[in-house]
Amino acid sequence: MTTYLALLRGVNVGGNNMVKMSDLVACLTEAGFQNVHTFIQSGNVFFDAASTDHHQVGQAVERAIEKRFTIQISVAVFTKDEWHEVVNGAPKWWGTGEGWKHDLFVAMTPDAIDHVWALVERKGGLQNDVEHLAAGKCVMYASMVIAKFSRTTASKLAGTPVYKELSIRNNRTTRKLLDLF
Repeated sequence: MTTYLALLRGVNVGGNNMVKMSDLVACLTEAGFQNVHTFIQSGNVFFDAASTDHHQVGQAVERAIEKRFTIQISVAVFTKDEWHEVVNGAPKWWGTGEGWKHDLFVAMTPDAIDHVWALVERKGGLQNDVEHLAAGKCVMYASMVIAKFSRTTASKLAGTPVYKELSIRNNRTTRKLLDLF
């Protein structure tokens, strides 16, 4: 058995795709996953699966959710070692700085990170005085000055096609998920 962390995109955000975590646990348990448990209401799910094929596991989670809740949710799955690499591979500036917001953009498609970089270029490049971005494996680390958020790349993501290719977790949640593995 392999223990996975599944990150669901767009669950319980802005009153959309409302899913009770207890119902999600029941759904995934009925789908054959074991030791299913969640952390907070935003679609962070731990479970054990016999398969070691990430793509297959992610698709199985997506199908179970669609069947039970009649919503289509993108899912990214990570093992403990992979999530450890995400957290410990973060740049030194990520998670530090008074007045800065620190988010992790998780790629829900293979090209999502490339699409973020393309958006940065189309919008005139990084605004280094108000934001930092760095790519990791299947993720992008983002730090932004809260008071000047409107000048950042992150503020320009919403409403773009690339936004639907990402799931976002803040620094605190990202690190807590590693602790919970």
